[in-house]
Amino acid sequence: PTLIFLAGSTVQIQWYNKLSGETTVDTARNNLYRDMHIVNIHTHGLHVSPDDDNVLINIAPGANVTYTYDIPSDHYAPGTHWLHSHHHGSSSFLVHSGLLSALLVHYKDDDTAAMLIDDSLKHMRSNVLVLHYLWPIDASLCVCAGSYATRNYCDEYCRFPQSTRDAAVNYVYDVSTPLSGTQLFLVNGALAPILTDLVVDNWRMLRVINTVPHYWMQFRFSNTVECEWQLMATDGIYLQSARDLTLAPYSGEYIMSPGGRADIAVRCTAQGTYRIVTSQSNVTDGVHVLTRAPANHVLLQLTVNAATSSYASLDGNNVSTLPLVFPQRPSYLQS
Repeated sequence: PTLIFLAGSTVQIQWYNKLSGETTVDTARNNLYRDMHIVNIHTHGLHVSPDDDNVLINIAPGANVTYTYDIPSDHYAPGTHWLHSHHHGSSSFLVHSGLLSALLVHYKDDDTAAMLIDDSLKHMRSNVLVLHYLWPIDASLCVCAGSYATRNYCDEYCRFPQSTRDAAVNYVYDVSTPLSGTQLFLVNGALAPILTDLVVDNWRMLRVINTVPHYWMQFRFSNTVECEWQLMATDGIYLQSARDLTLAPYSGEYIMSPGGRADIAVRCTAQGTYRIVTSQSNVTDGVHVLTRAPANHVLLQLTVNAATSSYASLDGNNVSTLPLVFPQRPSYLQS
C-alpha cells in the first residue's frame, strides 16, 4: 500500500499482530535472528518525535498498539518515505516477507507552502516505485541444517531458533515455486512491470524506494540519448536544483542504499520502450560489488507514447518543463 500523511495533521495507525507464536522477547539473542512473530512500526523519513517512532515497542501475537503521529505543520513536503516492521531480530525477515508500505508526506491543498510549489512540479504525473526482492527456495529443498551463508528466504527462516519456528502454528515455511533459488527483484510486487502511459516530451516523476534489506540497488538507464534522467530529491528532501544523471559522475546510472529514496524525473523525446536495469559497474565508488544487487535484472520498463495518443490528455501528462523553483526547506533543515 501507499499511505499519504498531510503536514499539520495527526495520524493514528492501529497495528494488529495476528501472527501466532511466542509472545515474549528472547533477550538472550540480542543482535541475532529472534522473535519472528513480534512486530512494530518504524518510519524512514518522518520528521517526528522518537516517542512517535519508537522501534523498541514490541507487539506480540494477539496484541495491538495504536501509533499516533503528530505531523508538524512545517514538515517538509512533498516527501517520499516508507515504513516497515523493525523489531530487532526479525526486521529483515519480515521486510523480505513484505511487511512494509510506501509513505508520502504532502501539504494540505490550502496550505500556504503548497501554494508556493512550482506549477510544473505540482502538476507533474508521478509513480511510486517500491523496490523489493524475493529469493525463494521451494519448501521441499529448505532444510534447516548448515551455515545459512546466503540471504535467501529459507536461510533467513532457518536462522531463527527451532523453538521459535515450532511455535508458529499458522506461520510455517510452505513456499512452493518453480523459481526456487532465483533472486527476484520486484517493483510494487511485480516482476519487470511496464509503465504504459508516458508521453513524448513530457516529464514523469519516479518516486523510488529501496526496501531491499541486503543490497545496495545500483541501476542503469537503458537510453540516455532520447531520454533525460534528472535527480530531483533524495531521502524525501529536494535538492537545490536538478542533477543530470546522464552526466559524470553518474554517467547514466544511480545507486541507492538499503532504505534510501530517490525522486527521479524522466522525459523521452522519442516513442519506444525504455528500461531501468540493475548494474554492478564501477561508476559509483565506495560500495563493494558483492553488496550490490546482481546485474542485468530488469526492474522497470517504460513505454513512451506519441503526443497524439489518448494518454496525452491525462492529468499531469502535459508537463514539458522542469520546475524553476524547488520546494523551500523549513528552518529546521536549513544550514
